[in-house]
Amino acid sequence: MASAAGPAVLVVEDEWLIADMVAQAVRDAGYRVLGPVASVAQAQALLARYRCDAALLDLNLGGDRGYALIDQLRARRVPCLLVTGYSRDDLPERYRDHALVGKPAESETLISALAGLLTCRRLRHSAA
Repeated sequence: MASAAGPAVLVVEDEWLIADMVAQAVRDAGYRVLGPVASVAQAQALLARYRCDAALLDLNLGGDRGYALIDQLRARRVPCLLVTGYSRDDLPERYRDHALVGKPAESETLISALAGLLTCRRLRHSAA
């Protein structure tokens, strides 16, 4: 389920074409891909088996919101990039501090935001 390179990135997207494009962009940037998966339950199953360094998460997964998954990732101190058609103001207050990229998103935009998340994570861990 994971490819072989750098940090592990969980990809959660319920639209297959978008999921495939995102996963390929993540791989091309040198990261390992967990997934892609299309539901909160599938993502949680992967997280039970694999370590994850960051996550790219669509918020609307077939009508199910990904908030429980965000909470689980937050508890594990895994940075999460929300890739969504929702604006920051549409989110419940407690999720507005997450990095957010609006759909449709260019691959370069996603990878740049992901790299920023991972850099911040490394800096936090090295300062601890």
